[in-house]
Amino acid sequence: FRELPGGGQGLSILGHDVMEDWEAPYMDALAAAACQQGGRILEVGFGLGLSAAAISTTPGVTEHVILEANEMVMAKAGFWSDEAPIPTVVLGGFWQELVESLEDGSFD
Repeated sequence: FRELPGGGQGLSILGHDVMEDWEAPYMDALAAAACQQGGRILEVGFGLGLSAAAISTTPGVTEHVILEANEMVMAKAGFWSDEAPIPTVVLGGFWQELVESLEDGSFD
């Protein structure tokens, strides 16, 4: 996590820029599209938590499951999930490794 020149926050992993907070409107729109049906939502990657924040406040969403591969980001997601307004689970690891542990058809 880093401070951006001129303010704002960004996330770099292994020297690569991953996300910056100016992307919030785009992430809000993606979350709205993903949550149209409500229910149990799967998110791959927490990043800065921009889409997670939008998902957690979308009417009709009953549970939020986040898969996160980066340990530092996973720790931040864990702290965030403790205060999330809906039940939220953070699973650590690459989605390719975790997908087998997720029940088929259990996400909306």
